[in-house]
Amino acid sequence: MSPQNVQALALVHFSLAMLTVCLWLSEGVVELYAYLKKRPRAELFAVSAVHYWIDVLVEFPILIAVAVTGIWLAVAIPHLTTLHIVKILLFGGFALLAFPCPLNVVKRFRLVQNNGTEEEIEACTRNIVRYSGSALVLFFVPLTGIGFYFALQRFGGEVLAR
Repeated sequence: MSPQNVQALALVHFSLAMLTVCLWLSEGVVELYAYLKKRPRAELFAVSAVHYWIDVLVEFPILIAVAVTGIWLAVAIPHLTTLHIVKILLFGGFALLAFPCPLNVVKRFRLVQNNGTEEEIEACTRNIVRYSGSALVLFFVPLTGIGFYFALQRFGGEVLAR
């Protein structure tokens, strides 16, 4: 792959990753709304439906694209540095720790639709907040920092030189 194509692929990967960050921040606001104060069932239904459909229609396809472009970049880059490998491992850890989140999103959506108990619904919300918060702090913050470092290395010189 030519250097220009690697550059374009890196830009697509970085853009998709940053779009994912925006989605997670939005979902965080939605989840904290449900988590911080006991809400009426109709509001819990709205929260669960919004998060469910964001995951299904937007987040999952973008995450797949981030993973595919990341793997493609790892193969296309002539030599991976230790920092590249750390970034790949951080993404793997993030994916493993965050994996229960969408399972709880789907479970909560079904519970709300099928008149699940308040305790079951609240337990799913707690799990979503705990798993996503842990994954963000332990893996995603350093992962994003490394991504910004790579982006600045790759694109920053051109921007700063102008």
